[in-house]
Amino acid sequence: MPAPPHGARAAAPVIGLFGGAFDPIHHGHLAPVRQAARAAKLARVAYIPTARPAHRARPHAAARDRLEMARIALRDAPDCGVKFEVDDVELRMPGRSYTIETLAALRRKNPRARYALLLGMDALLGFEKWRRWRELRQSVCIIGIARAGWRAPRPPAWWREARAAGTLLLVEAEPVEISSTQVRAHIAGGGDASDLVPRGVWEYICARRLYHRAPAA
Repeated sequence: MPAPPHGARAAAPVIGLFGGAFDPIHHGHLAPVRQAARAAKLARVAYIPTARPAHRARPHAAARDRLEMARIALRDAPDCGVKFEVDDVELRMPGRSYTIETLAALRRKNPRARYALLLGMDALLGFEKWRRWRELRQSVCIIGIARAGWRAPRPPAWWREARAAGTLLLVEAEPVEISSTQVRAHIAGGGDASDLVPRGVWEYICARRLYHRAPAA
């Protein structure tokens, strides 16, 4: 596990933070994170649904629906020895969601905790576009989730610095090739997405008629 960020107690538990729109949450959001959490020996992982993503369009489903689907998915997930939960911290904050501000809010609530960001490779490679990314990387551990044998074509200089400092860890996890865009398109086309999302999430989508096309007038 990466070294604790500045000012943290060495004995404090490590809490993984995995953010996303979860519009909807699907198996690709779940299995790789479980594998990475075990590999990094995290105490627990908090899934954080975004309110308004900084670099993406507004989510299709309402915040309350995305929050509830995430809760259902984690409630029904198999036990892997790591505690998983959903935190609505960003949904309670005004405006767009920025990780540096989310982290500050979490630390106000739990100042003794150690946090680690769980990021897929696309997010990690685009990390320098994040708000106040230099400050963020200095204040939190980062766990990059990569497929087996993956190698960055040209790792950024800060990667080498962070890995040497013990604040960047790259772990391998078996990918699940699903995207929320794919799930929404499948449902909008009248398809059954029960194999793409957890059963309880699919039942919720059907009950709420989420992502279904409106009937023609």
